[in-house]
Amino acid sequence: MQQSSFLEDPLTPLEKPEFAFEYQFTSAAHPHGPMMIHDWEVQEAYRRYKRRYGTDALDHLKRMYGVTIPARNLHLIMGTMLAHPRTFIIIGLLRSGLDPAELAKQGRLF
Repeated sequence: MQQSSFLEDPLTPLEKPEFAFEYQFTSAAHPHGPMMIHDWEVQEAYRRYKRRYGTDALDHLKRMYGVTIPARNLHLIMGTMLAHPRTFIIIGLLRSGLDPAELAKQGRLF
């Protein structure tokens, strides 16, 4: 697993995350959360925002993941861990360009 490559530079480990991010949401009129987001995308977005915006990185991240992305028909990909099979976590974020109102017009297949 730690085998070096003769053709590429060695990999450097990523820095440990400074923050843990989470979502609170409502589904079928039932509140959920806060649920931890265990998706690498959010941590990488924070690292990039930190390089680009410095001390304003969290504000940019909150606006993107709290306002902009949820407005794009956000779906949460949920999962569990072996040690806690009844505790769900967010393992991915899926954004769809489809309008939920248009999808509702389709009706049922069966």
